Amino acid sequence: MSARMIRDCRGFALLTALWLVVALSALAATGLILVREDLAASRNRIVLLRAGWAREACADILLARFRPDRPAASLDTVDLGRGAWCLVVVEDPSARLDVNAADSAALRTLLGDDSLVAALLDWRDTDAVARPLGAEADWYRQHGGALPRNGPLAAVAELGEIRGFDTAARARVTPLLTVRGTGRINLNSAPLAVLAALPSFGAAELEAIAFRRQAGGRWSDLDGLIGALPAAEQNRLLARHQDLAARTVTDPPVLVATVEGGVRGYPLRSVAVLTLVPTPTRLAVVRRESD
Repeated sequence: MSARMIRDCRGFALLTALWLVVALSALAATGLILVREDLAASRNRIVLLRAGWAREACADILLARFRPDRPAASLDTVDLGRGAWCLVVVEDPSARLDVNAADSAALRTLLGDDSLVAALLDWRDTDAVARPLGAEADWYRQHGGALPRNGPLAAVAELGEIRGFDTAARARVTPLLTVRGTGRINLNSAPLAVLAALPSFGAAELEAIAFRRQAGGRWSDLDGLIGALPAAEQNRLLARHQDLAARTVTDPPVLVATVEGGVRGYPLRSVAVLTLVPTPTRLAVVRRESD
């Protein structure tokens, strides 16, 4: 074998060895990446598991603290040790107007804009005929928007899909609306703006409610409120007593608790939404929505 052939063979062997080193290095790097990804996935699973346990701890604390003589309250962040934490936000849907159950008169009082009312009613009704100030599927197609649901809104945030509900309008009405609960309004917890949407409710009724709240009192029933009004106002409300009784409550029939758990240092959260019915002895969980 000539010296040149020997050099060529040595060069080929060296090149092959270099390629093998590169290939092995690539395989090793890929393996390290996969190992890191597996470790990250395992860590995330463990964090989520701990977050779920923390969430359940706060749910248990909420149910255990129930007392029939006081409303269920939210829980600020609870330190459960070893970095785990949880919190609970309790909402009373009867303190808001049910956007799906409210009629046009109630919506007009709250929204203060006939065009918004018509667009909202068109969005949730089952037909495809637009009201004079409303909007149906053709309008949304022309403007590149989502088509009307033609049914109850799934969330108050869905207002952002409806014509006319810009950022300012949503910011104004979102705290006053709900899609949960029974559709009845709580005389003791609803804002005056929501109570004003009740039929026949005017300045005298709202003033009596505001005065009672400022004094730290509450109404035990609708008749108590009516009895505190001047005679003319009493007669007006008594004429609609059956309707008002069906639309109002003085204690929340349903509560919604958002329970959240996590581990400090990690962005992962575990969340559950509990629908609760207060009974004389406990809070009954009638629905549970988990992430």
